[in-house]
Amino acid sequence: VKLATIHGVKGLEFRHVFVLWKEEREHGEVWIHPADGTPLYFNTRERAFLATLPQLGMWTDKNTNAEEQELHETANLLYVAATRAVNTLTWVIKADKDACLKGFGAKIHCAMQKPISGAQDNEFGKTCDYGKPAQKTEPDPSSSLDRRYLSGPVDQGDPDDIDADPALLSAEIEAGMERGLRIHSALASLTPDHELPDVLDIPSADRECLDEFLSNPKVAEILSRPGKKLCEQHISNKNSLGIVDLLIINDKLITLVDYKTGSPRSDLLCKYRRQIARYQEILKSFFGEERSIESYLMFVDDPEVVVV
Repeated sequence: VKLATIHGVKGLEFRHVFVLWKEEREHGEVWIHPADGTPLYFNTRERAFLATLPQLGMWTDKNTNAEEQELHETANLLYVAATRAVNTLTWVIKADKDACLKGFGAKIHCAMQKPISGAQDNEFGKTCDYGKPAQKTEPDPSSSLDRRYLSGPVDQGDPDDIDADPALLSAEIEAGMERGLRIHSALASLTPDHELPDVLDIPSADRECLDEFLSNPKVAEILSRPGKKLCEQHISNKNSLGIVDLLIINDKLITLVDYKTGSPRSDLLCKYRRQIARYQEILKSFFGEERSIESYLMFVDDPEVVVV
């Protein structure tokens, strides 16, 4: 059994996923202090009292924007959790003290009561047979992977045999997960000139690493390709789902980019390749053969290595 946060399993897959969901805001909506951004929680009577004070009127607009952003981020988080499952997905939702479901817990429960095309009800929920999974293929040894990292045979392995186990909640692994989230967030906020925003609040070591990564000619060439750029883009078809770090779409070519932090370990590369292959199949179901698809794994900590 692997126990992890939803943030910690982005990009990973598991045969069986159990999501334990508890609504965070049982004591009322969060208000953001207009001066320093501190989140504050008030009960119904306190909120009614504050609403009578004119000088606090500015809180309402800030709170609305912060609430919308929080809802959007939570929805994305739940999408990540649901799409980690390969065979089964089980939701465990905690009700409040009055045995009521609220917020996203209520939405999840409602969604699971609705009919799903091709699915049958059973004692556990719903089941659906989407057919046999695509056959796994061995990676092409002639691909443009830097051979320094292929010190041994590449084994396709089992989806559950993941060495980068997010359940090992050591300080080092937690720090690595947090850094990965910062790096991905920073790359999603690049300016049109493919530069980091000046106001970006990240550690100096992360900024130096990203500056070196973005200055690499190969990386710069790919990121500067013409077309519509979509960051953290959700894609899906009837058989699969995913979140792509960057899509660049023009009339002739689709460029798919997946960022990775850490070293490109050979034991994870075949898993990354399967992830990219799944994304390609989804995109082909949208665009058919009318546009070529080029896919890249970009390792932020070693920009010389780009797996095509």
